[in-house]
Amino acid sequence: MNANHRTSITARITLFTGVVAALLSTLLAVVLMVAIHRFATGALTEEVRAAGGRVAVEVEQGKVDFPLAHRQGRNLQVVDHEGRVVASTVALRGKPAMAKFTPDAQNIASAVVCGGVFGPGQCDIVVAESAHRPGGNWIVYTSSPVIPPWVEPWLAALVGGSALLLAVAITCLGHRVVAASLRPVNAIRTELDDIIATSPGRQVPVPPGD
Repeated sequence: MNANHRTSITARITLFTGVVAALLSTLLAVVLMVAIHRFATGALTEEVRAAGGRVAVEVEQGKVDFPLAHRQGRNLQVVDHEGRVVASTVALRGKPAMAKFTPDAQNIASAVVCGGVFGPGQCDIVVAESAHRPGGNWIVYTSSPVIPPWVEPWLAALVGGSALLLAVAITCLGHRVVAASLRPVNAIRTELDDIIATSPGRQVPVPPGD
């Protein structure tokens, strides 16, 4: 085994370690981003539901305070029992109901609605809540733009950069382990080369080990 062959073995094992580390780090980053996205989406849905619930209570009491939404990007509509939009935020004023689904048996339902009153390519989380009125149940629709898969650009950069650093660190560690493992073999090979060149009767020292 010459020096070039030893270098080739080290390079191949290091390359294999790097590829595996990159794959595992990428998988870890994807799983982490999916978990964060689900958590953020759940929190946003609860926030939208709370905003709609406040307006639903006002509708049941026969009074609606304006503005309907207190956060930027939030939209609300109040639909009466005949399906007419009787109140809405400024962005949806004069537009039809943002969704066609109605609350379930628990007086609430949610879904992702794309297009329609939100515009082409725009998707919003929509929560529908019932408001009980003497003439029949009204519906309060509340919406907010969906959270993108990367959640926030800085968060995606942080997770991606961390995954890259992890892959590089594992690759460097693998290279050091391989180099250390081959060091006794290199010592034997050097001694053997010296024996062949000078003293054919000498023995090659065996390093201690199990």
